[in-house]
Amino acid sequence: MELPHLTVQANERVALVGPSGIGKSTLLRGLIRLQPITADRYRLGEDDALAMSPRVLRQRVAYLPQVPVALSDSVMEDMRLTLSFHGPVPHDWRTRAELTLLQAGLDREHWTTDPSRLSVGQRMRLALARTLLGGPQMLLLDEPFAPLDPASREELMVFLYGWSAIDNHAVIAVLHDAALATTFATSRWELSDRATLHVTHAAMSASSKGGRA
Repeated sequence: MELPHLTVQANERVALVGPSGIGKSTLLRGLIRLQPITADRYRLGEDDALAMSPRVLRQRVAYLPQVPVALSDSVMEDMRLTLSFHGPVPHDWRTRAELTLLQAGLDREHWTTDPSRLSVGQRMRLALARTLLGGPQMLLLDEPFAPLDPASREELMVFLYGWSAIDNHAVIAVLHDAALATTFATSRWELSDRATLHVTHAAMSASSKGGRA
């Protein structure tokens, strides 16, 4: 996939939209080097993401696929295993895991549960908690609201509003619901083919091809 300039600023919430099969999920995976992507420039704030190693990039940018996969038969063990992917598991790992699970909205009563026994919304919260454990600056989310009921969707949206508003955080989310994309996003990336990205900012009346996002 070849694309023009990509720049993600702090506190942005980007809705990535386009027809089914156009390559939106491919773009997300390309942004963390899971699939080939070519861009004239790819910057995270002031930093050149193309110059980072994949390991460093994935510490700063976390990807949540549309269908998250459980790692074990226990929510808490899933969290421990996730931390092990980032290096030696710290002594305070359980405290960190508990705080992150609460932050993602998964209650204590579920922490010893087999993830396969959780509801769809609860599995999404677990996947989000695992994604947040590494302390990323940017979240890449593939249809995060699709499996959720209206109440859970509202809770997740409120959480992402708050998370993206602090520090240097940003979110890019693939969204098919046009109304949801309008409500959620501060910027809109529309993929019209595998090499053309139209970018619209919430405060702008017209889109610009390529450019900054």
